[in-house]
Amino acid sequence: MIIHLNGWPGVGKYTVGKIVAERLRARFLDNHTLLNIAIALTDRGTPEYYELATKTRNLAFEAILRLPSSEPVVMTGVVASGGSHDFLIDNWKAILSLAERRERGVYSIVLTCSEDENARRMSNEDREAHRKKRNLSMPREFSSEVPK
Repeated sequence: MIIHLNGWPGVGKYTVGKIVAERLRARFLDNHTLLNIAIALTDRGTPEYYELATKTRNLAFEAILRLPSSEPVVMTGVVASGGSHDFLIDNWKAILSLAERRERGVYSIVLTCSEDENARRMSNEDREAHRKKRNLSMPREFSSEVPK
């Protein structure tokens, strides 16, 4: 089984993912573990960034395939504006392929929170230490993109 937690930056995917993984005795792979290499070594949004992020993801997914298929995996992803649509689609297809190759289901869960809570979480200084975005206008921009 693969549980995929998705949502806007700052909604608590990492926090919830860690708790779920602990309770299920599952492996936990958050999106920043995959993206931090590309963030550190390339400029975000460039072709080099997406190439390195894809290679890192593929290596991680190959390692997941070596785990017993009965071992659950909890993963996080991010809904984001300004990114490469092709990268997001390719990433989702890779997750579906991973689940198929493991002969296990994938359960996708979208996390949300209020604008105020999202803004509070985005302002947390610990986010920078983990190379997470802290743009305080992001929650309001994101909420305006979501159909009401």
